[in-house]
Amino acid sequence: MQIVHDELVKLMGGEVSELVFAKSGPTVILLAGLQGVGKTTVCAKLALYLKKQGKSCMLVAGDVYRPAAIDQLVILGEQVKVPVYAAGTDIKPAEIAKQGLEEAKKKNIDVVIVDTAGRLQVILVYL
Repeated sequence: MQIVHDELVKLMGGEVSELVFAKSGPTVILLAGLQGVGKTTVCAKLALYLKKQGKSCMLVAGDVYRPAAIDQLVILGEQVKVPVYAAGTDIKPAEIAKQGLEEAKKKNIDVVIVDTAGRLQVILVYL
């Protein structure tokens, strides 16, 4: 087990680095990863962590493909008392992200956290 740990530390770097925030406007954090790894839950956990550091956050529901993904993010947002931008499932995820960012700018939000679908072809649209 130690070998696996050591290799992961070597791969990811052995130092802890702080998040760097934008000097003006919202900092955007886009969560990307495989299906089922917990991106939606991590969005809320990250928002809560940043909120405790004094940052205002907004979650953006960009996973329009998984049933109930938007509902899950809305519920998690309510639990951590962070607003959620959701535009439904008829709009492309990239457009939802843009609209969410514009909404965050209007509200002077510090950090925008975008939830995405866990599908490689969808994630590439964001990049």
